[in-house]
Amino acid sequence: MRISVIIAVVLVVIGVVASLGVTGVAEYQRASEIDIQIAALQAEAEILERKNALLEDRIAYFASSAYKEYVAKERLGYVRDGEQVVSVAPAVLGVNTKNSNNTRYDKDNQNNTQQSEDKKPKSWWQAIFGN
Repeated sequence: MRISVIIAVVLVVIGVVASLGVTGVAEYQRASEIDIQIAALQAEAEILERKNALLEDRIAYFASSAYKEYVAKERLGYVRDGEQVVSVAPAVLGVNTKNSNNTRYDKDNQNNTQQSEDKKPKSWWQAIFGN
């Protein structure tokens, strides 16, 4: 009887240890998976922080006077006092511009000239900053 009690206690102890061992392995695997997820989320956070920094730089540029000057010159045709507007026609391969038979190129040049004349240089600085 005494031996059967000892055997029963040993079996219970082995069962408890085995149960804890299985639970421990499962928890170790779960902790490993969580560590992997944390590393992936940290990498994603770093990427998002870099993108955010780039967007903040773009916002700062769009709010700057350099960008306002660019828009005023490129889109609105404004110039500062003392500046001169120079238009350069794109190069067309194989076309002699002096004796050209390319009427489309000539029409495009005429249209560009008319558009340039329509956009008389304006004082962009005064239009934007009111000085």
